[in-house]
Amino acid sequence: MKILPLASSSAGNCTFVNSGGTNILIDAGISMKRIRDGLSSEGFDISDVSAIFVTHAHSDHIGALGMLLKYFRMDVYCSAETFAALLPKIGFAERFRLVGSGITYQDFGVAACSLPHDCAGTLGYRFSDGKNDFSYCTDLGHVHSGIENAFFGSDCVMLEANHDIEMLRHGPYPAELKRRVLSENGHLSNEAGGAFAAKLGISGTKKLILAHISEQNNTPRLARDTVSTILEQSGVHAGHDAELTCAQQRGKSRVVEL
Repeated sequence: MKILPLASSSAGNCTFVNSGGTNILIDAGISMKRIRDGLSSEGFDISDVSAIFVTHAHSDHIGALGMLLKYFRMDVYCSAETFAALLPKIGFAERFRLVGSGITYQDFGVAACSLPHDCAGTLGYRFSDGKNDFSYCTDLGHVHSGIENAFFGSDCVMLEANHDIEMLRHGPYPAELKRRVLSENGHLSNEAGGAFAAKLGISGTKKLILAHISEQNNTPRLARDTVSTILEQSGVHAGHDAELTCAQQRGKSRVVEL
């Protein structure tokens, strides 16, 4: 399995996953050109993508969806709430498929998990190709036992480390937006992401990709250092027990292979 984060931040989110002959996107929140160019640089063709798994209907996750459906034959998998939000904006009702709790899609078994975010129907996903499991879990305000159980044991997890709490509190966001980000339905801080990462590492996860790192209230280095410290305190040694990387905020990251 190959995982290629094409961008991950509040400015846009899109991740490509390949296994065998199956090529999918998770979200499409950056331009079609950036998606096409990012895939081409790694030897993949955008026309080979057959499905988009949408996490939720916020613009930084679905900005290019309409354009992709206009020019390419791709199906869209999402929750019922996301379908209801997207259909009036995008049309193409025949392209939508509901995920429910899980489906089989070509080479992937796909399990979906509801996430606590201020957008109805937000989902995280776990993809299994029979050999390895990759999980995608961003845009959530807190982690509860159901989320832990859904993703424990994944070989690789792309998880949120959105903000440094003090940077957010003293940063440029208006008060209401700060409250939203810090809420139980907002985004995970570096500390909360680190606590989740530690539990994942203990469960056997070998590769951790920190994602949705804020450009205003965080830095990749700060996110990585904070999470790495929490991992070490939990007995999970970054670089030995688990590989820890950060997805680039506005650019293509390196391919992660499982």
